[in-house]
Amino acid sequence: MAVTRPWLFAGAARGLAEGDGRAKAKRRATGQIGAARGGDLFRGRTEALAAIDGWLSSTVAAGVPLVVVGQPGAGASALLAQAAFVAEARSEALGLVFDASGATIDDLVDAVAAACAIGTPMSWRDLTRVLSQRRPATSMVIVVDSLDEAASLADARCLRRTVRELAAIGWMRVAVAVRAPAPVDRFRAGSHLHALGVVAGERGDNLVDLDDDRFFAERDVADHALAVLCARPSTDRGRVGGAWETYRDDQAGAARLAAVIARRAGRSHLVAGMSARLLARSDDVVDTRSHRFDPTGIPSTVGDALSVCLGEVAEAARARVVTLLTALAYGRDAGLDDDRWFAFAAALGDGGGSSEDIERLRTSVVADVLLHTVDDLAGSRTRLSHTALADELTASRDRRHDERRLTAVLLSEASRTPPVAWSGYLRRHVVGHSAAARDLGAMFADARVLVGVSAASLRGAPPPPDPTDRRAPCTIAAVAAPYLGDDIGADAAVLELVARVQPVGGLRRPLRVPPELAHV
Repeated sequence: MAVTRPWLFAGAARGLAEGDGRAKAKRRATGQIGAARGGDLFRGRTEALAAIDGWLSSTVAAGVPLVVVGQPGAGASALLAQAAFVAEARSEALGLVFDASGATIDDLVDAVAAACAIGTPMSWRDLTRVLSQRRPATSMVIVVDSLDEAASLADARCLRRTVRELAAIGWMRVAVAVRAPAPVDRFRAGSHLHALGVVAGERGDNLVDLDDDRFFAERDVADHALAVLCARPSTDRGRVGGAWETYRDDQAGAARLAAVIARRAGRSHLVAGMSARLLARSDDVVDTRSHRFDPTGIPSTVGDALSVCLGEVAEAARARVVTLLTALAYGRDAGLDDDRWFAFAAALGDGGGSSEDIERLRTSVVADVLLHTVDDLAGSRTRLSHTALADELTASRDRRHDERRLTAVLLSEASRTPPVAWSGYLRRHVVGHSAAARDLGAMFADARVLVGVSAASLRGAPPPPDPTDRRAPCTIAAVAAPYLGDDIGADAAVLELVARVQPVGGLRRPLRVPPELAHV
């Protein structure tokens, strides 16, 4: 039997901050919300798994990627990760599983090059050109999750084009997951589906729509809920035991409850999992045959589940906890360290919360449902367990106003520290926060910011409002971006050269290489 290389699991440049990309994918594949505890909770999805597996193992190149779509909470990420592990175990092909959340196009280029054991090309175009000229003895599987959650809209567009070009290479088999688009004109030009080569009608055979009856069974949702109800929760949150022990011993009663959870959750595996976790951790056992049982008390939406979680928080602290969760909703990367988490919460108002509130939330009974915390050499960082929670927490807020407040926090940090000493979060994400606040022009007027931010974030920045205005400060970024790399000193020199060759107005100070970078 041939010896095959393990597949590469990668993501954004910060991906290693989560420890192991494979472990993160395994957590998703096993149907876990938080850390992988309680065994494999993935159930069913046989039709969708068969469709993905058939695509990835096909001996005939389709020329386009397989696109897996679903509403938030439909389980697309879990399904794609499960399919990837199945394919890896069976196949002798090379493989890459790439988490695109927070990723740039450079991250994908680096990952594909590493998986193919080639030198990193200068661009995605160079990558696809080099790979199209190769004729390897084995095929390669590329699985891309959360493409719509890339670091920026520009990165998402480049990721789509790259995925499409890779799928056109004869020895590549590509599958990608994105959120389901709006049902109206979902195949329109410019949409994810259109850009990835999906067409409407019978010819659209490269689409797995998890909201379609073909790929959905309420039994799968109920089986997942049953597995969660009977699984032992984590015991490191200051609490042991709960109703889960009764559900484990009374499978018939647990199955009846799981069926109700599934009906209430509809097509959302996320809501079903959240509901089952909350019920499993409760001290009170729910008996669906009791005359006091009210099925409407079981969540039917992410908002319902969030409300139940907040009901576990002391009323006096509830507003502060909501603000803390909202701060995480705006966070990028693997999450926020405690200092940045507190600073973001304070900027968003409503009391902001305290370090004691953060610790109480992190050790509360709802932490496994709402939070995912990573502890490694880079420190402790926390994020929400699912993007659907972030959507719920920010839905009624003025996001532009919030992003302006958060940008101000980051720029204040930047003003107190030389660019060479900026944190990774500041370098990578101040541009993204400012773009979301629609205030890039004012930010780029500060030469220190231009020098300090990462090259990838500059390349992913929206284009200048008026591309013909060559004197606007943001044109420095647009002109210099293709020539920037990972050397902050060299990048500063490039930016200074562009500012000298192309006269730019509006800078609050001349763009010069800072002394501390002169010999970097």
